[in-house]
This record gives sequence, C-alpha cells and structure tokens, in this order.
Amino acid sequence: MSDYAIVSIVLVVGGVAYLSIFLWVTASRVREIGPPKAPPDEGRH
Repeated sequence: MSDYAIVSIVLVVGGVAYLSIFLWVTASRVREIGPPKAPPDEGRH
C-alpha cells in the first residue's frame, strides 16, 4: 500500500473511533445529569 492509503485509513479509523467515543461519553453524561440546561443541584437527588 502507498503511504497515502495508509494515512487515509488511519485518519478514517481514528475519526470513527473519536466520534464514537465522544458520542458515547456525551450520551452517558446526559443520562447522568438529566435534561440539559437543568441547574446542577436543586436538592432533588
């Protein structure tokens, strides 16, 4: 394979991994916090 092909594969795989991790972290944070724009502590725990 040429260098260009290797670089392209690395970029695509890295981008997919980054996006999936970012979305997973965001989704788990939203589930923990609740609705966005909610004050962090209202005494409801």
